[in-house]
Amino acid sequence: MPLAILLAAVAAISGFLIGYDTAVIAGALEFIAKDFALGEVAQGAIVTAILVGGLVGAVGGGPVARRLGQRPTLMITGAIFAVCAVGSALAIGPWDLGAWRFGLGLAVGSATMVAPLYVAETAPPRLRGALVSAIQLAITTGILVSYLVGYLFTGAGDWRMMLGLGAVPALLLLAGLVFLPESPRWLVMAGREADARR
Repeated sequence: MPLAILLAAVAAISGFLIGYDTAVIAGALEFIAKDFALGEVAQGAIVTAILVGGLVGAVGGGPVARRLGQRPTLMITGAIFAVCAVGSALAIGPWDLGAWRFGLGLAVGSATMVAPLYVAETAPPRLRGALVSAIQLAITTGILVSYLVGYLFTGAGDWRMMLGLGAVPALLLLAGLVFLPESPRWLVMAGREADARR
């Protein structure tokens, strides 16, 4: 059942990205603070930027998905994840790092809102609950992997690699979405019943 496998992958990667990008700052912050000579307030701002972006992304993700469709919204979200992860890794100062982290927050909030909805509306009924639940498991996995990556690069103090590696699952998410259909429910709401039935 290729559709179910791809949906499971999208669910897992979406959740993984939410967890990874939110938590990876824990291992990187000490080295960022040293490189940019940051005080406690600036460090707090960089950590908080993703949470503020997440609030905006969660509020805005629903209306965007209703207008464009859930699959295109998730593709935009995946692109934001990838671009902002690379941007964070290449940041030359605290202000642009904070801006890239805010962008990641937009993607985190949007994915938190749209990914479970898309999976629930597109998955075969018998797998629906399991695949939506898999997103929660993947969030925890993403947090765990971010800590392991932080541990791996702590010796070198390579915070740029810690942040930049988030682009890899984002590109995988985009690749998986290319082969998936739009949510049948959204297609019906858009007046495309024949497409929805297919």
